Parts: sequence; structure tokens; C-alpha cells
Amino acid sequence: VSGCSGLQTLECASNSLTDLNVSGCTELEKIYCYGNNLTHLDVSTCTKLETLWADNNVYYICENATFSLSNLNGFDATKASNWTGAVYDAATNTLHDISETVTYLYDCGGGFSANFTLKAMPHVDEDDDRACDRCGGETQEPEKPEEPEQPKEPEESDAIDAFVDRMY
Repeated sequence: VSGCSGLQTLECASNSLTDLNVSGCTELEKIYCYGNNLTHLDVSTCTKLETLWADNNVYYICENATFSLSNLNGFDATKASNWTGAVYDAATNTLHDISETVTYLYDCGGGFSANFTLKAMPHVDEDDDRACDRCGGETQEPEKPEEPEQPKEPEESDAIDAFVDRMY
């Protein structure tokens, strides 16, 4: 919606959005973008903004030991604070010791901030030959099931014993 200079209210809640660009929306007074998959939001150019509802944004990441925040397009880690559920390492721009739910407060600009959530999920990819879409890491080879034992060919004496058993 960037560049929609006459837009006053934006209602885009619960639409699975992973990105929302409101730059140039100078007349925006209200943004309702809660319930999406946003990890950040920049409303610094929305000079008339009075209301921002950006809660309940949950983005799914892999449950690796570490997660690089550079995998989140447009995310500025210097605007994130109050991390819970993980340890943020500014030197490497990564999260360590990730729990199932990671939350942080993001400075959206213009005096607004919002809480965002990262949810750790198992490292899975539907195509074995690609890197995981969520973390960029290599997928692990799926374990191959053990092949069942092939039935043994009966020995001649076993066949005779079975024949004799059926006869009597």
C-alpha cells in the first residue's frame, strides 16, 4: 500500500501478511494489522497516525539452536528490545537458546511500538533437495525405514514336514 497518500484507515488484520509497507501513506490515521505474520513495521512516514493495532503477529521459524535475524527481510534488530524466550547476540545478529515462543518489542517509529512473536517449529521442508524456506538451513535427510526381512524359502525338509502335518 506504499504511496497511497490519501489512505486514512488501513484494515488488513488476519491476512497472513509477512510484510507491510506503508511508506508514503502520509494521511494514515489508523492501522489495524493484528493477527498476521509480521515481524516488524515502519510507520515513521505516517505523520498523522493515531492508532496502531499490530498485536498477535506470529512468524514461524525453525527450532534450530540459533536463528539468524538476517533471514527476516527488512528486520532492523536495533529497533527490537525486551527479548523473551531467546538470547539476542548483537555481534552476530542471531538468536540463541530459542524456546518455543520468542517475543520482542519493536520500535515502529513515530512514537509507536508493537510486540511481535516468533514461534519455533520443527525444521521441515517438503522438498528434500531445497534449503528450508524459514531458516535457509539445509534440510536433513529423512531417515529411511528399515527394509522388512524377506521371507525365507522353505527348505525341502520343512515342506515335507508341513505336508505330513496336514495329512494327519
